[in-house]
Amino acid sequence: MQNDNTQAFNLETLLEKIDRIVIENDYIRDAMKAFGAAEDVENLVEMASALASIVEVRERTNRDIIALYSKMYEDMRKPSTDSRMQYLPQVAECYGNAKDEAIPFLQETVERMLGVRDDED
Repeated sequence: MQNDNTQAFNLETLLEKIDRIVIENDYIRDAMKAFGAAEDVENLVEMASALASIVEVRERTNRDIIALYSKMYEDMRKPSTDSRMQYLPQVAECYGNAKDEAIPFLQETVERMLGVRDDED
C-alpha cells in the first residue's frame, strides 16, 4: 500500500482526500473540550477567540467544498465536447443544404451545442 503522499493522483484519490477533509473535524471537538475544561479564567477570552477562529475557518472550508461539489455536479451534467463532436458531420451536411436565411440559426445552434454560446434567447 502506498503512502498518501505518493499515491497516484486521479479522480477517485481526489474525492477520497476531499471526503477525509469533510469527515475529519475532531480538532474542533478537542478544542471545545479544552475550552470547557479550562480552569484558567484569564485565558478564556483568548481561548474563545481561538475557538471561534477555528470554527469560522472550518465553515469556510465547508462552503468551499460545497462549491466544489456543485461545480463538479454541473460539469457532469453538461455533455462533453467529445460527445457533441459526433454530430458535426450532420451539422456540416445541414450547412451545405441550408438556405442563406437558415445559416444564422444553424450557427447559433452549433455554438450552443459545442458550449461556445450559453445564452438561451
